[in-house]
Amino acid sequence: MAYKVSVTGIDGCGKSTAISKVVDELASQYLIAKIGRPTYISGPEVSKSREYLFTGLNKGIEGVNTFASNLENRLGVASVNIFNVFLWSLINKRVFSKYNPEITIYGRDRIIDSAVYSTCYFPFTRKWSSDLRLKIAQAISRAKFSDTIIYMDVDPKVAVERIEKRIEEEKKSEINRKKGWQMHENLRDLTNLKHYFAEALDYLYGHSNIDLHIIKVNNKSLQEVANEMAQTIFDKIAKNKTRSIQYLTNLGSNNIQKISKSFK
Repeated sequence: MAYKVSVTGIDGCGKSTAISKVVDELASQYLIAKIGRPTYISGPEVSKSREYLFTGLNKGIEGVNTFASNLENRLGVASVNIFNVFLWSLINKRVFSKYNPEITIYGRDRIIDSAVYSTCYFPFTRKWSSDLRLKIAQAISRAKFSDTIIYMDVDPKVAVERIEKRIEEEKKSEINRKKGWQMHENLRDLTNLKHYFAEALDYLYGHSNIDLHIIKVNNKSLQEVANEMAQTIFDKIAKNKTRSIQYLTNLGSNNIQKISKSFK
């Protein structure tokens, strides 16, 4: 069964770049699926370093999203995001059935991000509790929490600077995914989003057994962040393998005892 990791945080925290570096580090040992925009497979048996999937579909969604953002149409952006939640589920199932990856890394957490970003595009949800937003997001997305959730904690001012730098670099180069500008990528909205992320994480810390790992990225290079993220994933996989071995050992021991008793 694949080990699932969600990487989340406000825009500008460096999710895409950090995930890309993590995949480069882990792909020599594991078959990895990265699901989001972009979606790709990487691993020892992949002919190219990465095999990109659903590129046309993801590009179309990105274009519509950017178009709605440029029009400053919150309802339009919200509609695209809701559609993307359902599309994510289909892509997720298709990738698992075809590739059966050992590690799956999600570019966002479908439950937490849906709950948090609803406060930006459906302002009336700000009156709801984090508990209610998370439950509704989970019901709509029909998703389950990942084995590990990594939250990249960044100051909104730093995030805005990174976004502005990213956009300038995109104008000068040909890259696989040009994100452009998103409607909520401003200091006010990012500050509010960080607040609602903190509320959601605080609730999950106190009311669930979800494995949450927070990486503070303000004063770290993205390579340092990626190294910490990769080490976290390595440690969690090793811990899970130890538990599995212990479980099988105990199971075998119990079965031997039962067989022995049956002969007495």
